[in-house]
Amino acid sequence: MRDEKRIAKILGDIKEIWEKNPDWRFGQLLVNVGLIEDTYNTWSIEDDKIEEVLKKFKEFIKKVK
Repeated sequence: MRDEKRIAKILGDIKEIWEKNPDWRFGQLLVNVGLIEDTYNTWSIEDDKIEEVLKKFKEFIKKVK
């Protein structure tokens, strides 16, 4: 099993970078840092859309468990 402490570390790094660039959307952050290629126009996705997708996924997870 992977070390669960890695989650807080990675999210902390993302938080630090994003707080220094608050005008970036989350997709911009991922593309600009080089974590992903912009294959699906991730760079231009608005944060509220990402929040909506995450909410739906959390609801899905609740149903499956």
